[in-house]
Amino acid sequence: MKRVEGSALAMIYSNQELKRMINKIMDTKNESYYFIMIINMIAKKHNLSIYDTYQYLNQYKGIRFLHDFYDVEHTLNTDDVIDDVLAICNKNGGSLK
Repeated sequence: MKRVEGSALAMIYSNQELKRMINKIMDTKNESYYFIMIINMIAKKHNLSIYDTYQYLNQYKGIRFLHDFYDVEHTLNTDDVIDDVLAICNKNGGSLK
């Protein structure tokens, strides 16, 4: 997968690529945009690329958790959602706090 780093163009490319990957598994447009927002916030919080954050969340079941519990999680504040997602990832072998 092509990676572009260090510019506004890189962020646009990353978000488009992320949206493409997420749309494969999401049911609704709103859900996709919500996931992109949460992934971006986790990436920023942990100084990771958006791509690496997506891969981490996917590997440690954070994406599946967000999908399965979207109806509840999207009603919470984003800090709580991030805590929930990272707790699930940690439970499944991840190491981000």
